[in-house]
Amino acid sequence: MGKGFPPAFPLNSFMLNERCNRHVVFPRAEVKGMMNPFIKHQLRRTVQGGLQQFIDHCRLGEETQQHLLLQILNTNVSTTFGRKYNFDRVATVAEYQREVPIHTYEDLRSSIERQAYTGSPELTIEPPTFYTQTSGTTAKPKLIPVTQSSVQRYQRDQNLAAAGQFLSAPDLFTGKILAITGAAVEGQLSSGIPYGSMSGLLYKSLPWILRRRYVNSASNIEDYQARYRRIAHIAKAEPNITAIATANPSTILKLLQVMERNTVADLWPKLAAVVTWTSGSCGALLPRLQAALPSTTRLIELGYLSSEFRGSLTIDAENRSLL
Repeated sequence: MGKGFPPAFPLNSFMLNERCNRHVVFPRAEVKGMMNPFIKHQLRRTVQGGLQQFIDHCRLGEETQQHLLLQILNTNVSTTFGRKYNFDRVATVAEYQREVPIHTYEDLRSSIERQAYTGSPELTIEPPTFYTQTSGTTAKPKLIPVTQSSVQRYQRDQNLAAAGQFLSAPDLFTGKILAITGAAVEGQLSSGIPYGSMSGLLYKSLPWILRRRYVNSASNIEDYQARYRRIAHIAKAEPNITAIATANPSTILKLLQVMERNTVADLWPKLAAVVTWTSGSCGALLPRLQAALPSTTRLIELGYLSSEFRGSLTIDAENRSLL
């Protein structure tokens, strides 16, 4: 059974544990596989710089959040939304809470669509360059605006998450990564702005030296069954997969079913980590998933994230601590 966590074990969300109360250090654990020197250098920089800075900011959570809020308000003070809710007079979190009521997506739909199709600065001064779109299986499809700054923040958070994963599983980046993502571009709005999946967009935005480490997961195939068959075919041909990343563990179990396999231990013996959701309803799938993995494979919590934003980062996989 792969090394992981019991489904009932709770996440230590929003806590600074003992490990976080001291400086983060580059892991001294032996890296058994060969790691690209550039990737190792980037991880070292992120661990000792960005990740440490992130933890330091979390120690000053209220101050950091207020500074960020005011930065967002000042940037978007002249938008339709900013004028309506007096962004120019808001100086504290409490004032923002009094001025701006809680909104549902439907409250904002007309503003989002007006900006998407006319370019009018309804919600953000910075124009969206991309939209993620929900499937619309339970309601009318939703457009989630994505600005270039949003992509850069996602990339920064992705780098921080990778550094946290590396601290717990140093061999994760020595081989190939099977990341099962959506299509980067699924179509275009009538305004010409593309829409697709955030996971696909982030993959396309990776530096080439990192992108070449990924196993192509055939995310552009629309047919569900055909896509899984293609992913299975490609993945089986790559013996040096050291990491699998996908939001839901059921995706990996479905892949095993398509492969007609009960285990990948002989197929990918160097598999160092699986990065996926491990709590809530996904926790019920972990025993089946762990049984299919090599005994040394670590399960790492993916964290709370969606097309709209990333809500947490796993900084200590061993103790399942998230910030």
